[in-house]
Amino acid sequence: MKRIVAAGLLWSWMYPANAQSIRDENTILFEKQMVIQNQYQQYMGAEAPLFNGALYVDYTHTVSGSLPFWNNTRDFIKGDISYKNILYKGVLMNYDVYKDKLLIQHPVNYKIFEVQQKDIAWFDLTPHRFSAIQFTEKGLRPGFYEVVYNGRKSAVYGKHSKELSQDLSENATRHSFVSRCIYYVYRDGQSFRITTMKNLLQAYKNEEVKSYIKNKKFNVKKDMQTVLKSVALYYDQL
Repeated sequence: MKRIVAAGLLWSWMYPANAQSIRDENTILFEKQMVIQNQYQQYMGAEAPLFNGALYVDYTHTVSGSLPFWNNTRDFIKGDISYKNILYKGVLMNYDVYKDKLLIQHPVNYKIFEVQQKDIAWFDLTPHRFSAIQFTEKGLRPGFYEVVYNGRKSAVYGKHSKELSQDLSENATRHSFVSRCIYYVYRDGQSFRITTMKNLLQAYKNEEVKSYIKNKKFNVKKDMQTVLKSVALYYDQL
């Protein structure tokens, strides 16, 4: 019965009252949808479909040093997730960067579940937002990408990864993870991998952007993310 009532809540937002304008109607629809989604999440609670995934198998006992998780700890933090077009707020989450899997913790029994990427639009680990690329689109491989900047004319994405390294010293093999991030500029339907200033200039191919970069004396090796955000914001204002 609970699932039937919840389904009714989800569909009820599709029948709004008459509005005086298209803009007013869209605003009412959005606000009504948010209210319904909040009611749905509160009503379903621990029985929400979000918690129906596969159980996560913790393999970190085989690793020494740094961990494969986003925050480098086993701690789960509260964040928001758009799952099957439903917004869930305040969900306990962690991100296994090595396996590129979003993990959530059940609020009652504390079991850890994997959320299938195909069902996720985005999730927030404040203040970072991650978008799920489902197919080989925008020149990017499927996976979770940090949304560094998302503007009118271009966007910047960061693909985080953790590589497993081995230490064979002291007659024993020790495994640990090394973090890295590859950044991409997406513009005019094409993505550009950015590792050098030359890559950045090729991504925008704009004389004003070129002058802006030169005048600011940017150095992508020191702070890649800050440089990319600044250039993308400037390009948006041209």
